[in-house]
Amino acid sequence: MLILKRNGLAIHTVEEGGWFRLPNGDSVSPAHIGWANDEGYSIEAAPEPDVVIPTLDERRAAAKMSRKAFCLAVKASGLLSPEDAASAAKGNLPIAFRDALVAAGVDGFDAEIIWATSEEIWRTDPLIVSLASLPMVGDATADALFGIN
Repeated sequence: MLILKRNGLAIHTVEEGGWFRLPNGDSVSPAHIGWANDEGYSIEAAPEPDVVIPTLDERRAAAKMSRKAFCLAVKASGLLSPEDAASAAKGNLPIAFRDALVAAGVDGFDAEIIWATSEEIWRTDPLIVSLASLPMVGDATADALFGIN
């Protein structure tokens, strides 16, 4: 895509190699970078769109996985034993996680209810945020589990 300009101000876009019409009605071809006339019209390359790189908070807010995928990830990371990961996949909050959450001030029964009823695990879920705040897990490990680097 190219930009038709007059005296440096963009007027509209044109297709490279095709015909285009000037505001005065003249038809011109082919459209190419560097074309210009003595009335101040010119064609330039369209700027590349800005690449938006999401912030860490935005990547965390978008990160989710199924409970199955989460349990496989914590098993693979070594945060849970295979037995505890299998139990967690069935909806049972792992004792190690429950004890650590209770020690951090989270109600253990609330944590169990939230875990047992969650089909998707979000990185920003208060339960995961609480786990990530624990020394045994940490933000970097929690981010890695969700594929955030």
